[in-house]
Amino acid sequence: MPVIQKFERLDKLKQTLADSSSAYRSLVYKYRSYRDGWSFPATMAHTTGYKMVTHNYEPEVTAQIQSILRPGDHFLDIGANIGYYSMLAAELSGGGSGSVLDPGSGTSSGMYSGTHSGSTPDSGNRTGTGVGSAREIGTGIDTGGRQIAVEMEPENYQCLTHNLSSYSTAKPLHCAVSDKCGTITFHRSLHSSCHSLHDTDNLLDRSAAEKEQVRCVTVDHIWQQHFGGEPIKLMKMDVEGAELQALQGGEEAFSSGAIEHIIVEYCPRAMQNAGQDTHQLYQLLSEWFQFGVMENVPGFGNQDAPLQISDFDQLTDLLLSAPGTANCNFYGTSLIKPKKN
Repeated sequence: MPVIQKFERLDKLKQTLADSSSAYRSLVYKYRSYRDGWSFPATMAHTTGYKMVTHNYEPEVTAQIQSILRPGDHFLDIGANIGYYSMLAAELSGGGSGSVLDPGSGTSSGMYSGTHSGSTPDSGNRTGTGVGSAREIGTGIDTGGRQIAVEMEPENYQCLTHNLSSYSTAKPLHCAVSDKCGTITFHRSLHSSCHSLHDTDNLLDRSAAEKEQVRCVTVDHIWQQHFGGEPIKLMKMDVEGAELQALQGGEEAFSSGAIEHIIVEYCPRAMQNAGQDTHQLYQLLSEWFQFGVMENVPGFGNQDAPLQISDFDQLTDLLLSAPGTANCNFYGTSLIKPKKN
């Protein structure tokens, strides 16, 4: 076949895929996840997966993490899902090198170069030198920065463990985060990003196996047991309506200024469906952090400004009036100066 004819056929195929954006995203998602070694749960929305493998997922959150983390910084990812942000943090603060920071490279470095060997929940066992050392990956420099990624849903956790297996500084934990340590019931969703400790009525699986028991710990427990009480540069929290309990379990860390920066997803519909008080969330965050809205929410004019209660109420009304379960992300800086050792 003449070369020119081959190009014409490729152009036609490209146009056909472009005309069906959903099919195009699905094809790119499947191809790149296979090429680059990403592991995704079967319930992952192809639109979400497409954004991750093309490095266009939640650009405001991604940019904020990139602006904060430096080599040696600690990162806590609560509701880590498949580990997109934990991988990014490992590359920024742990000395790793992979495709989250190198879009489209197709190389076998960083997250794609290592092998996984029998990790168990909360063990973080790896081939390599173990948590806290980056000598066998990426730059080969031991920065001391650690990344703890918490995920409660079993299939998500399996994918998380696979995706983090090349980062010796990153450790997955298979548990939920709440206001006390023990066991707790979680509600499984039909969507991999919507599992919750509460009945949020958000694409929940109403089958007999909808509710499952999982181990739960607190932010304070993670801070002491996995960071040794050292300052955490950034904590990201995405727990689908269970923010109040997760924050209440971190009073010691928050009140001591040990968590310097925080990113929290806010979905008032999920909180209200779960019977949670949105004002209590505002009160808890404003006690410990100066915080504002990261994204551009249509109709809300105080993006980036410190959020007052009147702004919070306006924002809540806007998100509740939007279709579906609209959400945004808060970014905050601690109001408390960390205590010196």
